[in-house]
Amino acid sequence: EEAIKRHAFFAGKLDWEALERRQVKSPFKPKVVNPRDTSNFDKDFTNMPVAFTPIEAV
Repeated sequence: EEAIKRHAFFAGKLDWEALERRQVKSPFKPKVVNPRDTSNFDKDFTNMPVAFTPIEAV
């Protein structure tokens, strides 16, 4: 967590305490039609086959 906060990309650009208090407004909010809307994801990703990982019996 601290390494991320110290990264040059965020240097002086983010009030981490305000972020933790959820007081920072998002600079971009994508439009979503419904909970299953994937239009904001790249088609190369959404067209990939799904690989299911079997789980062990409990």
